[in-house]
Amino acid sequence: MEVTRENNGNLQSVKLTGDVFAIFLRILSNSSMSPANSELFKEINNTSIHVYPRLLNSSSTDGNAPDQTFTADVEEEANSYYERVYRQEIGIEDFIKLLQRFKHSKEKRENQIFSCMVHNLFDEYQFFPKYPQRELTITSVIFGSLIQYQLVIYEALGIALRYVLNALRSPSDSKMFNFGVQALLQFQSRLPEWPQYCSHLLQITQLQQAHPEIVIKLELQN
Repeated sequence: MEVTRENNGNLQSVKLTGDVFAIFLRILSNSSMSPANSELFKEINNTSIHVYPRLLNSSSTDGNAPDQTFTADVEEEANSYYERVYRQEIGIEDFIKLLQRFKHSKEKRENQIFSCMVHNLFDEYQFFPKYPQRELTITSVIFGSLIQYQLVIYEALGIALRYVLNALRSPSDSKMFNFGVQALLQFQSRLPEWPQYCSHLLQITQLQQAHPEIVIKLELQN
């Protein structure tokens, strides 16, 4: 991606690397914006995955969610919400609304709880195959909803999309494949934003065989 700057009265184009662009997006995401600028930022963020498709393949040096630490009380509260949704004390829709409220809250602590909840969910990905089926189904809906409702952006969005893609590459009779399908269904309305991602999905044989109806929709969008 290029930007234009003025140098001694002359306009020059400067090419931005993905890392530099990521810094700009982080700063903008933490800034106050008018409704119009907020919508524009969403468009820019969505385009970033298309401009820098490597995000679908690698989002950090070790392939996992970025390292981040939280205070013990934030960790405890964040985990308590997951426990409540798994015990069905909170409905999934209310859980998603809670995430939305915490993400956009003016209270720093609630922002930290939101970040902790997302971080812990990504961190748990490696353990999803060991989850009981009911809990994993709930998790898949939450995971896909993070993408659908734009609760994760840029690097985190790339990680989430890649995790769903990797899950769908699992055997069709596995828990992880079912997780991937359920998560994908949550954000299928956003798939036209990422034609390259759709191309990756169309290459998954087990998805073609187990869910031809999804493949037909992907072909129409691609």
